[in-house]
Amino acid sequence: MIEHRHNRFFALRHGVSEANELGLIISDPKTGCSNYGLSSVGRAKLERCLEGYLEQIGPTCRIVSSDFLRTRHTAELLAERMVAEVEFSVRLRERYFGDFESTSNLNYQTVWQQDAADPEHSQWNVESVSSVADRVLAELQDLNESAKETTFVIVSHGDSLQILETALKQLPLSTHRERDPLQPGELRELSPN
Repeated sequence: MIEHRHNRFFALRHGVSEANELGLIISDPKTGCSNYGLSSVGRAKLERCLEGYLEQIGPTCRIVSSDFLRTRHTAELLAERMVAEVEFSVRLRERYFGDFESTSNLNYQTVWQQDAADPEHSQWNVESVSSVADRVLAELQDLNESAKETTFVIVSHGDSLQILETALKQLPLSTHRERDPLQPGELRELSPN
């Protein structure tokens, strides 16, 4: 758990990606870091939302992003508007979906059903919910310790952010799919509890 939080944190899910439009699971860094960036529709939707996001975030922030192409594109669009730099962290990467890599995104449901029964599972070579929680919480803890009275925008992926939000609220990790999921391109403040 993040102790002595003295910064604001926002979660920003990447905009609609080429993989989203194709209905594919792309979670392997070998593919996701160099392919399947934002689609033209995703880029246009995100650009329309940025003004509203800037009002929520405030005049300055630190942007920390997964290094996948779709999150990098999202973070860079925000950074252009904020006149900010983007920092990258592998701990904010997409959850690895193992044997379901490059298959239909309908397979998420299969994994999520198993998550509800056991957040420690790694069936189908999937990264466990608890492993994702550990790495994203560690990133937030390090960021929190690195600054005071700073606004951070964490640019990441649907599952990673949903698991993070569940962990921050100190709810059972098996319930991560019971939260309202962040939609592509959605910004949400991460409340302390």
